Amino acid sequence: MNKKIIVIPLLIIIAGLILAYNGSYFFKAYNENANLIKDAALYTKEPLKIGIIGDIPSINEKIIEFDQIQFEDIENDDFNSKYDAILISKDNLSEAAQDKYAKVYKAAEIPFFFIGSIKGTAPFTEVNLSYEDAPLMSANTLFEGIAYTTKGGASWTSTTNVPNPSMEKNNYTNIFQTIYNNKYSK
Repeated sequence: MNKKIIVIPLLIIIAGLILAYNGSYFFKAYNENANLIKDAALYTKEPLKIGIIGDIPSINEKIIEFDQIQFEDIENDDFNSKYDAILISKDNLSEAAQDKYAKVYKAAEIPFFFIGSIKGTAPFTEVNLSYEDAPLMSANTLFEGIAYTTKGGASWTSTTNVPNPSMEKNNYTNIFQTIYNNKYSK
């Protein structure tokens, strides 16, 4: 009997300490991430020309050129030489996951970024897997990116636990840096 009386309050105290520690960690991480987002550097390297399927986003960088394109454009053999990368907006992810585009992404020599994909890259690279049927990977995903070269494939994911409207522009800054790194690492 006496052991139960001691153990239960002790467990409550331990649980309280764990919750207090995790809560303070959450707020610390939130504040640190908010500062990183606010202080993110702009992409200032080489100008980039990017094809985008969907609306052109609002960005801070002045050296980025966007061309609005259609899915039919990425089926042409010469699109690789026109652009440094292709972005596909959230509103177009279901169409982007059609089977016929999986081979386009894998044969391309430039990266593709799927903005707001919460289903990972599988619906874009796996045949017979629609975007709707793909499992949820992370509800906090900002973008997923893929690129294939003769040396193999690469993928990028950016997620956040801190919803912040200013993060969207910084998200694109991260994409531009990734495009540059991919372009000049070949």
